[in-house]
Amino acid sequence: LFPSAFRLSCYPNPFNATTTFSFTLPQAGDVKLRLFDLLGREVDEIYAGRMAAGARSIRYSSEHLSSGLYFARLETPSLSVTQKLVILK
Repeated sequence: LFPSAFRLSCYPNPFNATTTFSFTLPQAGDVKLRLFDLLGREVDEIYAGRMAAGARSIRYSSEHLSSGLYFARLETPSLSVTQKLVILK
């Protein structure tokens, strides 16, 4: 995997009800996309499974979460990347 090709973003951010995570996988493999609070506790597992290489997007609803700062973490067996999120309600 090439780290420069491994990216995670979300739009809109800050968001109220929903956001879309967009990322690029340089090669197929197992992927986990999880959400953490400021204390490092996992609050949601957004996706866990195998994905093909290429550009991907996942729409996410934050209805069950309170306003605040969160971190989304995208992980593969060899790389991981973190994105800061702000939920405003």
